[in-house]
Amino acid sequence: MKKQFCCFLFAVLLSPAAIFAEFNMDVLDAVRNAYNFKFAESGRLLEEFIKKNPENLDGYAGRIIYDFLIINQDPDEKNIETIISHLKDLEIRADEACKKNNSSENRFFQCFTDYYLMKSLALSQNWAGSFSHAAKARSVALELKKEIRNIPDLYFIIGEQDYSSSLAPGSFRPAMKLFDFNPERLESLSMIETAMEKGLLTRQEAKIYYISSCIYIEKKYQRALDITDEFLVEFPDNLSARFYKIDILLRMGELEKAEKLLEASASEPYLLKGKWAARNTQMKGNLYNAKGNYTEALKLYSVAVEAEKLSNYTYTEITLEMGKLYDILGNRKEARQWFWKCEKSSGLAIQKEEAKTLRQEGYKGSRGSY
Repeated sequence: MKKQFCCFLFAVLLSPAAIFAEFNMDVLDAVRNAYNFKFAESGRLLEEFIKKNPENLDGYAGRIIYDFLIINQDPDEKNIETIISHLKDLEIRADEACKKNNSSENRFFQCFTDYYLMKSLALSQNWAGSFSHAAKARSVALELKKEIRNIPDLYFIIGEQDYSSSLAPGSFRPAMKLFDFNPERLESLSMIETAMEKGLLTRQEAKIYYISSCIYIEKKYQRALDITDEFLVEFPDNLSARFYKIDILLRMGELEKAEKLLEASASEPYLLKGKWAARNTQMKGNLYNAKGNYTEALKLYSVAVEAEKLSNYTYTEITLEMGKLYDILGNRKEARQWFWKCEKSSGLAIQKEEAKTLRQEGYKGSRGSY
């Protein structure tokens, strides 16, 4: 049951102010560079800071955000091993800092470390380890919650855990309550909105997570578009946000605008590499899907779903859509096969649950999701 619970829990992953009014601006600047896909500059700034300030935990925490964004681009085993190694290093440093001074600041770094160990170990399918760190992060976060205004990154850590919990089936609720998770969807989403305004290290991650939730869970497309546009003003080279915008426009029926953005992306070679090549192909499939050309959409989805570095979430999303389109075209056998693949994938739990229902009952819609 632990493994199932963890699958459900984890499937659903910067301002001039400071966490304790002293969070280092050089570290925040490095993190901002990473969110704008300037990874070489970000890595250089973090390396310089850590070298000059080996006792300052800010740099090590910033490096974790950098590592996590690298994994988002390329979730291979080497990158996952790197972030876990860096997290173990930060874990030791935070524990030693707490022995010297059990301050809220040092306790936060323990919470931060456990939270990202939860995420990273889940990526390597280490569900027992992931769950253990989820519980530890939760315990410290709730302990520090009374000081949340002074530790604003707690808004995202607590809100994201609760929102993810809210998406799990009701049968898992007793286990969540046992570990002090609060699976109240709207309440937790409000916490994430606060993180978008007040968080520091987690502010931009909160925005990306919120955009995704508005698209795939809440179906609040205009809200998602507003936040995405705001995000892209500050981080115009962030590919996650750029592809989210295309997807949102397609779901809103703004096909011409979405197509122009796709055409523009064709002139940027780095979009044709790794994960982003698959994401680009998926969006082309979504465009044909929105136009009602399901045969061409399925061809493109078939290419995207076989990509070597396709993310778990994108795989789940594509396989679910392929099942729907095959049902629309009257091919129930093929539809059931794709729903089954979606159901057994490692992506968003709510989409996997939908696939399970559709595999049994069939998709009754006359159009795809676009």
